[in-house]
Amino acid sequence: MKYNDTNRKLSQDMFNKLFEALHILPPSFGSFTSLTDIMSSTVFDICTSGCNLNSARHDGDTAQLQAFNNNNIVSSMTYVIEIGGLAADQNEIATVFNTTDELTAKNKHHNLRLYCLLNPWSSMLNLMNNENDNVTTYHRAIKSFIHDVGKSLKTAKTLKLINPYIILNEYDNKMNQEFSEIKKKIYIALCDGIDLPGAMEQIMNLMTITEEYTKMEKIHVKLIENIYDFIMNLLKIFGLKYEDVFHCNEDY
Repeated sequence: MKYNDTNRKLSQDMFNKLFEALHILPPSFGSFTSLTDIMSSTVFDICTSGCNLNSARHDGDTAQLQAFNNNNIVSSMTYVIEIGGLAADQNEIATVFNTTDELTAKNKHHNLRLYCLLNPWSSMLNLMNNENDNVTTYHRAIKSFIHDVGKSLKTAKTLKLINPYIILNEYDNKMNQEFSEIKKKIYIALCDGIDLPGAMEQIMNLMTITEEYTKMEKIHVKLIENIYDFIMNLLKIFGLKYEDVFHCNEDY
């Protein structure tokens, strides 16, 4: 079937209507921006990926209109997930989720975003899977990093220890080199393959390496600040809203 502008507009409207209710997506509907925009803090939509014309819901010419006009939120939700490149079986979902309230009651908005980030686009997003250990692991690791490193940076700022003009020693240079290499891997994951799970894995690697580095007797505080800000910026781009311990005015 020909996917015309009217069909596309209906699909866009469905994305906005459903995912705004779930607080998963920003109000606008769009595709990925350029690397320059991404790294300059322009928020982009990580869940938008065009249309899966191989989906069973696309077999009939009226499938889109039926899904759009269907008052059954589960049917619409299933359809939206499919055209976003994430497959799901309507009948199976219906046995678990009947309304958006039930969906968000079982999965917090934040966890739904993490599910999308950690799920390869080539495989099915299984919202019924209770084995969410991977999501929990990432969530706890990110919170721990932001709290511990952010608090240390806040203390260092109070003591006026953040000096960009301090020369890097051997260990600082090694940390800076690892930081540069991981940034390149993240850029490649985002721009070459739109590999969100791969990008998240590299962020985890960077957090682990940074935390090990901060345990040393002498560290380059400005380098740690740069890494912290880089990670926080990426998390914001990905729609993950964590409290910025370093830059906030509250004490932790």
